[in-house]
This record gives sequence, structure tokens and C-alpha cells, in this order.
Amino acid sequence: MNIFVVDANVINYFQKERISDSPDEASEAITEIFSQGAIALDPAGHCLNEWEECAAGEYPFALSDWVTDNIALGNIQYFEFCEHNLFRALIALGIPKKDHKWVRLAIGSDGKKIVTEDIDLIEPKSKKANAKTISDIKLSGKGTASKALKKQFGVDVMCCCHVCKP
Repeated sequence: MNIFVVDANVINYFQKERISDSPDEASEAITEIFSQGAIALDPAGHCLNEWEECAAGEYPFALSDWVTDNIALGNIQYFEFCEHNLFRALIALGIPKKDHKWVRLAIGSDGKKIVTEDIDLIEPKSKKANAKTISDIKLSGKGTASKALKKQFGVDVMCCCHVCKP
């Protein structure tokens, strides 16, 4: 079974697609994740809290009900964060502290896959770049942070569009 860590921004896009009944890349990625395995959350609720802060919006129960249903189905499972202190290594890569939990959960779940649309986990130096540059970096899947996460920790960082590709 493949375990994926799904960043809050992907859940935000997914939630908007669900509410508007307009499936797109985030919905396709979540469907593909469920066909391959499950989404990891931490039992302390740090990742879920960010999901809710980012994506609950006008319909908070739509998200919480979806999470509860998918936990019951086994599509969302709990895993502890990795115990190793990765703070210095992740800061050296330019990854903001608030995003460390996604990496720690990916390692702790042994899934070692993060699905994100956040440039901070791919190429943090380009955060202030124009939209086209950011889009090109995300589509390529090759940023300095994502390459280093793969090399140092075995963690694959991918955008929604990469989940459905073999």
C-alpha cells in the first residue's frame, strides 16, 4: 500500500472542486491516491488542523465529514512524525518551519511521498517569482528542495499533475 502526505493547499483545491462540483487536478490526484493507497495524517492533529484552517472555508463540515468518512474507509490513516530532528536540515534547504510537518510525516509514515502545490517544498528560493516561473518549476518537479529531499531522505515531492502519471 502506498502512503501519501497531502499538503493543505492540495486539500484546499480539492475542497473547492468538491464544493463547486467541478472536479479537476486535485480531485483526480485524491482519487488516484485512494486507488493506490491512503493519505497519512498525524494522530496529534497538526496536519488536519492546517487542512481545516486552509480549506474548511464556508463549509467546514463538508471537509470534516469527508475526513471522518475516509478514516472509516481506511483511505486516511494515522502515522507518527519521524522522531529524528530534521529542523536544521530542512531550514538549510530553505523549507519554512511550518512546512516541516509534511516532511516529518512522509518519513514517519514510510510513504515518503508528498503531494503539494506549495513552491516552498519544491523550490523555496522562487517563492517570489512570477506565476509562469513557479508553474514551470512545479510542472518540471525539479526544484533544489525537492531534489534534496529525495537525495537526503528518500522523499518524493510531487504536484497533483504528477500523481496520475506512471
